[in-house]
Amino acid sequence: GLNQCFVDITYTYTIQNIGEINLTVTELERTINDEQMNLITEVDSSALFLTPTDTYTTTEVVIVELCTASAYLLSTAVVAQGNNGLPCGDRDNFRFRVTPGTFSPTP
Repeated sequence: GLNQCFVDITYTYTIQNIGEINLTVTELERTINDEQMNLITEVDSSALFLTPTDTYTTTEVVIVELCTASAYLLSTAVVAQGNNGLPCGDRDNFRFRVTPGTFSPTP
């Protein structure tokens, strides 16, 4: 039925400070098929201060339609400010296609 066409997918976003200095995350944005969202708008700034090896993780539930052939592209971007005054950042992409009757993510 119609309810089986829509499923919840949980995306987990993890930022890890792999450097040797303290960082403060200033931006964490994701875009899913051209829909952009800031993922740290209401986050306490103390959670965004990362010493070396620290991580910050957040999740988001998105509804995916399985009954219509479609493609999903998730892009993420993070920017942080080092305690040395220099910015750093990273980006990543994840895409998958939906073919009615099957669901198989691809790297």
